[in-house]
Amino acid sequence: MNEEMIFEMIGCIDDKYVLEAAPKLLVNSHIRRRIITALIAAVIAISLLTVGAAAAYYFMSHREGVRQFYTESGTQALESGGYMIGELSENEHFRITLDSFISDDYRAFPIITVETLDAEAVKYLQQNLLLEGVLTYADTGETAAEYISFLGTNEYKNNIPLTIRGSILFHYGSNNIDRNRQLIMSFRTAEYDLNGERNDNDDLLEGISFALPRAVSLRNIRLFSEDGTEAYVSEIGLAAMVPAENIENWQYQIRWKDGSISDPWHKYLGGEGTGLYLDGEDNGVLINFMSLIDPDKIETLTLGGVEFKRR
Repeated sequence: MNEEMIFEMIGCIDDKYVLEAAPKLLVNSHIRRRIITALIAAVIAISLLTVGAAAAYYFMSHREGVRQFYTESGTQALESGGYMIGELSENEHFRITLDSFISDDYRAFPIITVETLDAEAVKYLQQNLLLEGVLTYADTGETAAEYISFLGTNEYKNNIPLTIRGSILFHYGSNNIDRNRQLIMSFRTAEYDLNGERNDNDDLLEGISFALPRAVSLRNIRLFSEDGTEAYVSEIGLAAMVPAENIENWQYQIRWKDGSISDPWHKYLGGEGTGLYLDGEDNGVLINFMSLIDPDKIETLTLGGVEFKRR
Protein backbone atom coordinates (compact mmCIF):
# COMPACT_ATOMS: atom_id res chain seq x y z
CA MET A 1 0.00 0.00 0.00
CA ASN A 2 1.54 3.33 -1.02
CA GLU A 3 1.35 6.65 0.83
CA GLU A 4 -1.37 8.07 -1.39
CA MET A 5 -3.65 5.08 -0.78
CA ILE A 6 -3.19 5.38 2.98
CA PHE A 7 -3.98 9.12 2.90
CA GLU A 8 -7.10 8.45 0.84
CA MET A 9 -8.23 5.90 3.41
CA ILE A 10 -7.86 8.34 6.30
CA GLY A 11 -9.41 11.23 4.37
CA CYS A 12 -6.41 13.54 4.50
CA ILE A 13 -5.49 14.06 0.87
CA ASP A 14 -6.56 16.91 -1.39
CA ASP A 15 -5.73 17.95 -4.93
CA LYS A 16 -3.83 21.01 -3.74
CA TYR A 17 -2.65 20.48 -0.22
CA VAL A 18 -2.51 18.24 2.78
CA LEU A 19 -4.44 19.78 5.62
CA GLU A 20 -3.54 17.29 8.29
CA ALA A 21 -2.69 13.69 8.94
CA ALA A 22 -4.20 12.68 12.26
CA PRO A 23 -5.87 9.27 11.89
CA LYS A 24 -8.05 8.09 14.73
CA LEU A 25 -8.05 4.35 15.36
CA LEU A 26 -10.72 2.80 17.54
CA VAL A 27 -9.53 -0.46 19.07
CA ASN A 28 -11.91 -2.97 20.66
CA SER A 29 -10.59 -3.97 24.09
CA HIS A 30 -11.50 -7.62 23.41
CA ILE A 31 -9.34 -7.94 20.31
CA ARG A 32 -6.61 -10.47 20.62
CA ARG A 33 -3.10 -9.37 21.50
CA ARG A 34 -1.68 -10.23 18.07
CA ILE A 35 -4.28 -8.07 16.32
CA ILE A 36 -3.51 -5.22 18.70
CA THR A 37 0.16 -5.67 17.92
CA ALA A 38 -0.64 -5.47 14.22
CA LEU A 39 -2.65 -2.30 14.78
CA ILE A 40 0.20 -0.76 16.77
CA ALA A 41 2.48 -1.49 13.84
CA ALA A 42 -0.06 0.17 11.54
CA VAL A 43 -0.21 3.21 13.82
CA ILE A 44 3.58 3.47 13.71
CA ALA A 45 3.52 3.26 9.92
CA ILE A 46 0.86 5.93 9.64
CA SER A 47 2.68 8.05 12.23
CA LEU A 48 5.70 8.05 9.95
CA LEU A 49 3.49 9.36 7.19
CA THR A 50 2.09 11.91 9.62
CA VAL A 51 5.57 13.27 10.15
CA GLY A 52 5.95 13.54 6.40
CA ALA A 53 2.59 15.23 6.07
CA ALA A 54 3.39 17.71 8.83
CA ALA A 55 6.48 18.69 6.90
CA ALA A 56 4.43 19.09 3.73
CA TYR A 57 3.08 22.44 2.69
CA TYR A 58 0.54 23.97 0.39
CA PHE A 59 1.92 23.58 -3.12
CA MET A 60 1.58 26.80 -5.06
CA SER A 61 2.28 26.74 -8.77
CA HIS A 62 3.98 29.66 -10.50
CA ARG A 63 0.63 30.53 -12.02
CA GLU A 64 -1.14 30.59 -8.64
CA GLY A 65 1.56 32.86 -7.27
CA VAL A 66 1.27 35.29 -10.16
CA ARG A 67 -2.54 35.16 -9.95
CA GLN A 68 -2.34 36.85 -6.54
CA PHE A 69 -1.18 40.05 -8.23
CA TYR A 70 -2.87 40.00 -11.63
CA THR A 71 -6.35 39.33 -12.93
CA GLU A 72 -7.00 36.13 -14.82
CA SER A 73 -6.62 37.91 -18.15
CA GLY A 74 -3.38 39.46 -16.96
CA THR A 75 -2.06 36.10 -15.85
CA GLN A 76 -2.96 34.59 -19.22
CA ALA A 77 -1.14 37.44 -20.96
CA LEU A 78 1.96 36.81 -18.85
CA GLU A 79 1.84 33.14 -19.80
CA SER A 80 1.38 33.76 -23.50
CA GLY A 81 4.06 36.45 -23.47
CA GLY A 82 6.63 34.10 -21.98
CA TYR A 83 7.02 36.04 -18.72
CA MET A 84 6.58 33.00 -16.45
CA ILE A 85 10.08 32.03 -15.32
CA GLY A 86 10.06 29.26 -12.69
CA GLU A 87 13.78 29.41 -11.85
CA LEU A 88 14.83 28.24 -8.39
CA SER A 89 17.70 29.15 -6.04
CA GLU A 90 18.22 27.93 -2.49
CA ASN A 91 20.56 27.53 0.46
CA GLU A 92 20.17 25.59 3.71
CA HIS A 93 17.59 28.05 5.08
CA PHE A 94 15.45 29.25 2.17
CA ARG A 95 14.28 28.18 -1.26
CA ILE A 96 13.17 31.02 -3.54
CA THR A 97 11.51 30.64 -6.93
CA LEU A 98 11.40 33.45 -9.46
CA ASP A 99 7.86 32.94 -10.73
CA SER A 100 7.59 35.83 -13.15
CA PHE A 101 9.49 38.88 -14.35
CA ILE A 102 8.21 41.71 -16.52
CA SER A 103 9.48 45.23 -17.12
CA ASP A 104 9.01 48.38 -19.13
CA ASP A 105 11.14 51.54 -19.44
CA TYR A 106 10.44 52.66 -15.88
CA ARG A 107 9.90 49.65 -13.64
CA ALA A 108 10.13 45.89 -13.29
CA PHE A 109 7.98 43.46 -11.32
CA PRO A 110 9.67 40.28 -10.12
CA ILE A 111 7.28 37.86 -8.39
CA ILE A 112 8.94 35.35 -6.06
CA THR A 113 7.76 32.47 -3.90
CA VAL A 114 9.65 31.96 -0.65
CA GLU A 115 9.83 28.60 1.15
CA THR A 116 11.41 28.00 4.55
CA LEU A 117 13.73 25.03 5.02
CA ASP A 118 14.56 25.26 8.72
CA ALA A 119 13.42 26.79 12.01
CA GLU A 120 15.67 29.84 11.62
CA ALA A 121 14.00 30.74 8.34
CA VAL A 122 10.52 30.27 9.82
CA LYS A 123 11.37 32.54 12.75
CA TYR A 124 12.80 35.18 10.43
CA LEU A 125 9.69 35.37 8.25
CA GLN A 126 7.40 35.43 11.26
CA GLN A 127 9.29 38.43 12.63
CA ASN A 128 9.92 40.25 9.35
CA LEU A 129 7.89 39.32 6.25
CA LEU A 130 10.55 41.34 4.42
CA LEU A 131 13.42 40.37 2.13
CA GLU A 132 15.74 42.90 0.56
CA GLY A 133 16.90 42.60 -3.02
CA VAL A 134 20.21 43.83 -4.41
CA LEU A 135 20.89 44.32 -8.12
CA THR A 136 24.40 44.04 -9.53
CA TYR A 137 25.73 44.13 -13.07
CA ALA A 138 26.89 40.67 -14.13
CA ASP A 139 29.90 41.91 -16.09
CA THR A 140 31.45 44.12 -13.39
CA GLY A 141 29.80 43.15 -10.09
CA GLU A 142 28.97 46.83 -9.58
CA THR A 143 25.84 47.56 -7.54
CA ALA A 144 23.02 48.84 -9.73
CA ALA A 145 20.41 49.19 -6.96
CA GLU A 146 19.79 47.97 -3.41
CA TYR A 147 17.13 48.10 -0.70
CA ILE A 148 14.60 46.61 -3.13
CA SER A 149 11.75 45.55 -0.86
CA PHE A 150 9.96 42.23 -1.11
CA LEU A 151 7.34 42.72 1.60
CA GLY A 152 4.74 40.05 2.32
CA THR A 153 1.20 41.27 2.87
CA ASN A 154 -0.07 38.30 4.88
CA GLU A 155 1.00 36.87 8.22
CA TYR A 156 3.49 34.09 7.64
CA LYS A 157 2.33 30.59 8.61
CA ASN A 158 4.70 27.68 9.02
CA ASN A 159 5.25 25.62 5.83
CA ILE A 160 3.02 27.84 3.67
CA PRO A 161 5.01 29.32 0.77
CA LEU A 162 4.94 33.12 0.73
CA THR A 163 4.50 34.80 -2.65
CA ILE A 164 5.71 38.40 -2.92
CA ARG A 165 5.90 40.92 -5.72
CA GLY A 166 8.85 43.28 -5.69
CA SER A 167 9.13 46.57 -7.55
CA ILE A 168 12.31 47.80 -9.20
CA LEU A 169 12.51 51.43 -10.28
CA PHE A 170 14.92 51.94 -13.15
CA HIS A 171 15.02 55.71 -12.58
CA TYR A 172 14.98 57.05 -9.04
CA GLY A 173 16.67 60.26 -7.96
CA SER A 174 20.07 60.38 -9.62
CA ASN A 175 20.22 56.59 -10.03
CA ASN A 176 19.53 55.15 -13.48
CA ILE A 177 19.75 51.40 -14.02
CA ASP A 178 21.01 50.25 -17.41
CA ARG A 179 18.35 47.63 -18.13
CA ASN A 180 20.11 46.54 -21.33
CA ARG A 181 22.96 45.01 -19.29
CA GLN A 182 22.68 41.62 -17.59
CA LEU A 183 21.45 42.10 -14.02
CA ILE A 184 21.86 39.73 -11.08
CA MET A 185 19.27 39.80 -8.29
CA SER A 186 20.52 38.57 -4.92
CA PHE A 187 18.80 38.68 -1.54
CA ARG A 188 19.65 39.64 2.02
CA THR A 189 17.81 39.90 5.32
CA ALA A 190 16.31 43.20 6.40
CA GLU A 191 18.47 45.22 8.76
CA TYR A 192 15.58 45.63 11.23
CA ASP A 193 12.53 43.47 11.93
CA LEU A 194 8.90 44.61 12.19
CA ASN A 195 9.44 45.56 15.85
CA GLY A 196 12.43 47.76 15.07
CA GLU A 197 14.90 45.24 16.46
CA ARG A 198 18.14 44.61 14.57
CA ASN A 199 18.33 41.26 12.78
CA ASP A 200 21.35 39.22 13.76
CA ASN A 201 21.17 36.45 11.15
CA ASP A 202 22.45 38.37 8.15
CA ASP A 203 23.53 35.23 6.27
CA LEU A 204 20.15 33.46 6.05
CA LEU A 205 19.77 34.39 2.36
CA GLU A 206 23.41 34.17 1.38
CA GLY A 207 24.04 32.55 -1.99
CA ILE A 208 20.47 32.92 -3.31
CA SER A 209 20.44 34.84 -6.59
CA PHE A 210 18.97 34.96 -10.10
CA ALA A 211 20.15 36.22 -13.45
CA LEU A 212 17.19 38.37 -14.44
CA PRO A 213 15.82 38.06 -17.98
CA ARG A 214 17.13 40.65 -20.39
CA ALA A 215 14.95 43.65 -21.13
CA VAL A 216 11.91 42.90 -23.27
CA SER A 217 10.29 45.71 -25.22
CA LEU A 218 6.70 45.86 -24.03
CA ARG A 219 4.24 47.72 -26.18
CA ASN A 220 4.04 51.36 -25.12
CA ILE A 221 2.91 54.77 -26.30
CA ARG A 222 3.78 58.35 -25.39
CA LEU A 223 1.06 60.95 -24.93
CA PHE A 224 1.44 64.72 -24.50
CA SER A 225 -0.45 67.51 -22.79
CA GLU A 226 -1.02 70.94 -24.36
CA ASP A 227 2.13 72.32 -22.70
CA GLY A 228 4.25 69.39 -23.94
CA THR A 229 4.33 67.37 -20.69
CA GLU A 230 4.84 63.69 -21.47
CA ALA A 231 3.00 60.59 -20.26
CA TYR A 232 4.25 57.07 -20.95
CA VAL A 233 1.85 54.12 -20.96
CA SER A 234 2.92 50.49 -21.32
CA GLU A 235 1.17 47.17 -20.88
CA ILE A 236 1.89 47.14 -17.13
CA GLY A 237 1.52 50.76 -16.04
CA LEU A 238 1.99 54.43 -16.73
CA ALA A 239 4.49 57.15 -15.91
CA ALA A 240 3.68 60.83 -16.20
CA MET A 241 5.49 64.04 -15.39
CA VAL A 242 2.67 65.21 -13.13
CA PRO A 243 3.62 65.82 -9.47
CA ALA A 244 2.21 63.10 -7.22
CA GLU A 245 0.75 65.73 -4.87
CA ASN A 246 -1.61 66.78 -7.68
CA ILE A 247 -3.14 63.32 -8.03
CA GLU A 248 -5.79 62.41 -5.47
CA ASN A 249 -5.86 58.71 -4.58
CA TRP A 250 -3.94 57.83 -7.75
CA GLN A 251 -7.00 58.58 -9.86
CA TYR A 252 -6.72 58.53 -13.64
CA GLN A 253 -8.99 58.00 -16.62
CA ILE A 254 -8.28 56.28 -19.92
CA ARG A 255 -10.40 56.93 -23.01
CA TRP A 256 -10.10 54.14 -25.53
CA LYS A 257 -10.32 54.47 -29.30
CA ASP A 258 -13.74 52.78 -29.28
CA GLY A 259 -15.10 55.60 -27.07
CA SER A 260 -15.27 53.64 -23.81
CA ILE A 261 -13.71 55.01 -20.62
CA SER A 262 -11.82 53.20 -17.85
CA ASP A 263 -10.61 54.28 -14.43
CA PRO A 264 -8.79 52.38 -11.62
CA TRP A 265 -12.07 50.68 -10.64
CA HIS A 266 -13.00 49.58 -14.15
CA LYS A 267 -11.75 46.40 -15.83
CA TYR A 268 -9.52 45.77 -12.82
CA LEU A 269 -6.86 48.22 -13.98
CA GLY A 270 -5.88 49.07 -10.42
CA GLY A 271 -4.41 52.22 -8.97
CA GLU A 272 -1.28 51.27 -7.04
CA GLY A 273 1.22 54.08 -7.43
CA THR A 274 4.35 55.79 -6.22
CA GLY A 275 6.10 59.06 -6.81
CA LEU A 276 8.67 59.36 -9.58
CA TYR A 277 11.56 61.24 -8.04
CA LEU A 278 14.23 62.39 -10.46
CA ASP A 279 17.24 64.37 -9.25
CA GLY A 280 15.70 64.60 -5.80
CA GLU A 281 12.50 66.32 -6.93
CA ASP A 282 8.89 65.20 -7.19
CA ASN A 283 8.80 65.13 -10.96
CA GLY A 284 5.98 62.72 -11.61
CA VAL A 285 4.10 59.58 -10.77
CA LEU A 286 4.22 55.86 -11.54
CA ILE A 287 0.96 53.89 -11.53
CA ASN A 288 0.86 50.11 -11.91
CA PHE A 289 -1.94 48.11 -13.53
CA MET A 290 -3.36 44.88 -12.10
CA SER A 291 -3.95 43.54 -15.57
CA LEU A 292 -2.04 43.89 -18.81
CA ILE A 293 -3.50 46.32 -21.32
CA ASP A 294 -3.06 47.10 -25.01
CA PRO A 295 -1.71 50.69 -25.10
CA ASP A 296 -2.24 50.91 -28.86
CA LYS A 297 -5.99 51.09 -28.18
CA ILE A 298 -5.69 54.21 -25.97
CA GLU A 299 -6.93 57.54 -27.28
CA THR A 300 -6.31 59.84 -24.28
CA LEU A 301 -5.19 59.74 -20.64
CA THR A 302 -6.38 62.16 -17.96
CA LEU A 303 -4.27 62.43 -14.83
CA GLY A 304 -4.32 65.10 -12.12
CA GLY A 305 -6.73 67.18 -14.20
CA VAL A 306 -4.34 67.13 -17.18
CA GLU A 307 -5.34 65.47 -20.47
CA PHE A 308 -2.65 63.71 -22.50
CA LYS A 309 -3.23 63.04 -26.21
CA ARG A 310 -1.51 61.43 -29.12
CA ARG A 311 0.53 63.59 -31.44
